[in-house]
Amino acid sequence: MLKLCHYKSVIFDCDGVILQSNQLKTSVFAEVLVSEKKNLVDSFISYHKKNGGVSRYKKFEYFYKNIKQDKDHENKSRIAVKRYSSLVFNHLLSIDYVPGFINILGYFNGNNIPCYVVSGGDEIELHKIFKSKEIFNKFNKVLGSPQTKFKNAENLSLSNLIKKPAILFGDSSIDMKIAIRYGIDFCFVKQFSEWKFGSAISSKFFFYNIFNFNDPLVSFN
Repeated sequence: MLKLCHYKSVIFDCDGVILQSNQLKTSVFAEVLVSEKKNLVDSFISYHKKNGGVSRYKKFEYFYKNIKQDKDHENKSRIAVKRYSSLVFNHLLSIDYVPGFINILGYFNGNNIPCYVVSGGDEIELHKIFKSKEIFNKFNKVLGSPQTKFKNAENLSLSNLIKKPAILFGDSSIDMKIAIRYGIDFCFVKQFSEWKFGSAISSKFFFYNIFNFNDPLVSFN
């Protein structure tokens, strides 16, 4: 049983944990690269799904530099990031929450348990979306790219903001690695994750696995 009352601070990933946005972002990546060769795009989408939590900046750089091997990769990456951002923003404004998320956030807020977001999504974009959805002020900090997830987690730790016991709700291998590095519990949120072996791998480390926040495993007491 995952007892929420046990924790003194909480970290959430965003895509697939707060918002049902993983599949949306995958489709937008493909849309931005629609003019590229299909085999290159397929390789990129596979890379993207295996590297949840890596920022769009790094992913487009990887496509143009490593997959396409384009000499103008820096400029092409910048253009792709701008197009991606313009396409994805309006979709995110109307995307649904992961089932049960609002209830669990309300529980933590009601019990004065600090909540943080550490996402691979663009930080400015996250702030705008969360403010539009009126949840921005429910978090102590909302952190995103271009800073990496590991660096943002490190900054939280160095600032002594992660009070233990703490838990990280995530849906990628990077989320689990951050939890391990900083000695906090990890809960794999499965329903919208694109981490193919997430349940099996996180279970190996005896971490929690839930389908979504309405999972019977989640207890408020």
